[in-house]
Amino acid sequence: MKRIILISLLTLICINTFSQDYAIIIKRRMALGNLEYSFNTDGINMCLNDIRAKDLDLYNSLNSVVQEINSKQITANIIGIGGTSIGAAALVTGIVITGVTYPWWENESLHTTGLIVMGSGAGVAMISFLLGFMVLPPNENDFYKFVNRYNSLNNENPIKIILNGNGLTLIVKL
Repeated sequence: MKRIILISLLTLICINTFSQDYAIIIKRRMALGNLEYSFNTDGINMCLNDIRAKDLDLYNSLNSVVQEINSKQITANIIGIGGTSIGAAALVTGIVITGVTYPWWENESLHTTGLIVMGSGAGVAMISFLLGFMVLPPNENDFYKFVNRYNSLNNENPIKIILNGNGLTLIVKL
C-alpha cells in the first residue's frame, strides 16, 4: 500500500513538472571569418561596415538589403516610441480632465470626455507599443535574407550562423 501511494505521488509530481510549458530561447550569432556579429540590426550593420572595408562591390550588392532592415527598424521605433508617447499623454490628459470634474455629476459631459480621452489614450499607447516593438521590427527572416544574399554572392567565405554552443542558451519555465 505504501508503494502504491509513493508511486502515485511520484507520478503526480512528474506529471506536474513535465506538463508545464517551456520555451527554448536560442541565441544566434553570425560568423564571418574569425569575426562574430550579433544576429540583430546592429550586428548586420557592423558586418556590412566590415564588408565595405574589404569589398566595395559586395557592399553595394548587400546595401539594399541592409537599408530595408534599417528602414523597418526605424519605422518600428517611430511608431513604438511616438505612438506610445502620444497615447500616454492622452491617457494623462484624460485622467486630469476626469479628476477636475469631481464630483462628476456637476459636469457630466466634461467627465465623459475625460473618460473617452483616457480610454483612447490607453488604447493608442497599447496598440502603438505592440506594433512598434513586436510586429513591425525586422525579424529573423530579414536577417536570414541578408545572410543568404551574402552567401549567394560570396561562396569562398560564407557567413555562418552560430547557435551558442549546443544551440540552447536558456530554458525558461513559463
